Formats: sequence, C-alpha cells, structure tokens
Amino acid sequence: MKKNQYKKFISYLLVNTEVYGPAVQNEFLEIKKIDNVGEVLLNGRVAEHSFKDIFIPACEKLFTYKKNRLSEQKNKYPNTVALGMTIFDLEALNLLNHIYEKDPYYQARKKKILIIGQSYMANGTLNNKRYSENLEEDVLEHIEFDIFIERKSQDYQIISGSEKGSNVLDNFGYKNYDYIQFAGPIQERGLDNRMVKIRDKMKNHHNQKIWDDLGKRCIECGKCTIACPTCYCFRIEDEASLGKNSGSRIRCWDSCFYPEFSEVAGGHKFLNSTAERIYFWYYHKFVRIPDRLSIPGCVGCGRCTRVCPVGIDINETLDKILKS
Repeated sequence: MKKNQYKKFISYLLVNTEVYGPAVQNEFLEIKKIDNVGEVLLNGRVAEHSFKDIFIPACEKLFTYKKNRLSEQKNKYPNTVALGMTIFDLEALNLLNHIYEKDPYYQARKKKILIIGQSYMANGTLNNKRYSENLEEDVLEHIEFDIFIERKSQDYQIISGSEKGSNVLDNFGYKNYDYIQFAGPIQERGLDNRMVKIRDKMKNHHNQKIWDDLGKRCIECGKCTIACPTCYCFRIEDEASLGKNSGSRIRCWDSCFYPEFSEVAGGHKFLNSTAERIYFWYYHKFVRIPDRLSIPGCVGCGRCTRVCPVGIDINETLDKILKS
C-alpha cells in the first residue's frame, strides 16, 4: 500500500468509527481519539500508556438493582478501531483474551473493535531485552489482529488476520493484502529462553535481598500496574443510590501495590510489606501466569520502568534475579 492509499484508508476508517491510536499530546506519545489522519503517528514506538482501557475501561458499571430486582447494564458499544497496536500490545491482548474469555462485557466490547497492529520498531525504542527477533510469520500467527501494517521504507505491507479485517479492506477497495491465520497464542518453541530462566530463578532460587532493596525504594503508587498492558486486577464497588434499596455495582481497575488490595474481613492482610507486594507482582508476571497459561505475563514493553517515579527498572531487577 502506497503512502497516499494508507492516508485514504485511515480517513475511510474515521468516517463511521471511533479511531484510537498513537498521537503526540503534551509532548508525549499517547493513545488518544483520532480526529484527523494527520494526528496518527505509526512509527513503531511504544506509547506512554497502552490500549488496555479501550478493551477494559478503568471503571465500568455492571448492573443496577432495586429491591430484589437486578437489571444488567445495557451498554451500547460504538464501532471502534484500535489503530497501531504494537507487537507488545497485541501479545498483551492475548493474555486479556484468556482472562476475560467468559466475561460478557469484555467480549461484547471486543466484538465492536477493529484491531490494527503495526510492526515498525524505531531505533532506541526497545528498552526490554526480551525481544531480539525480527517480525516473521511465527510471530504474527500467534497474535490476534484484524489488520496488520508492516512498514516497508515508504510503503506499507498490509496483512489480514481475520474475516473482519478482510471485509474492511475489501470494502475500502484494497485487494493486495496477505492473510495469516491465527494459530493460538502459544508459539511452537514455547516461552522465550530468558523468560524460562527468570521463572526458574524466582520459583526455585529465591533471593530475599532483591525484594527488600526494592521495598525500600517503592512508594506503592501503583503507576506500573496502571501503565502495564497485562495487569488486569480489578475491585468491585457497590454504590447505593439515594433511592430506597437501590444502587449499582461497578468494576474498577485495582493494584496489588495498594495496601487494601490483600485485606480481608477482620483487617487481615496477606501482603503486609512493600517488599511482599513488589515480589507478588513479579511472581505473578514471571511464574504464575506462565505456569497457568504457557504465555508470559510480561510482554517487554518497558512502560512500568518509564512511569516509575523512583526509577525502578524492570530490566535491572530481572538481571539481578538471573545473577542471583
């Protein structure tokens, strides 16, 4: 696809859908609602925050109740385009698809979202050591997308990954695209070798000094969990209205770094210190999720490092784990 066709394609999407994609805002590359084709910046860089809130809003009303009658919230999800999702974001989506496989709210919203990925990685944007591979079919066939845009110098190679993606391209009038069938999230080679070593070290060779040192630095702000595209924990809030015996139930993002996260009735907390909380977070990413789903809980986007106000670098921590 030539550059002028690409611009026409983005303009075509803007006509009848809400398009969200990477654009510069307040000097940062953010995921925002796109109003015109000139805003879109598909240069492969990882935006400050992920596409997570497009698929899972920070807060979402689930149902309302009045006396003994419950009414499920009837949300009208607009046709939406998630434009410019990087490999990192698409692999994170693999995980969310697993976790929310039977969640009707997530599934209803996802059906309305056209997923468009991008591949071009600008120099200096890869802050995590996980990726050393070039884009290849073995990667693309294990991430779920509708359309994928691979930058080739000044042109773009277009790949369809679903019937929905093919229909959109056909209706636009573009036929010169390839097709890759989604083969499931687990690659034939299994987990990345570095991930396997990290998992073994955390599971079988615990080094408490690492977590004690991090516990002295971490201020439990939870920014890393908000920026992380694979953090999916939430809390449930019941809000009573002024009317008698009525109210609503709301689901909101939560963080294992918050003191009340592990608190149960009676005031008992399963995570009592900052060191325990940060260890819990790493263990969930690098042991519990791989053991349960055979895919990594960390996709290597480096967002947690970029937003940390006290400079905790996930790569430095992982290096210490490997050397311990």
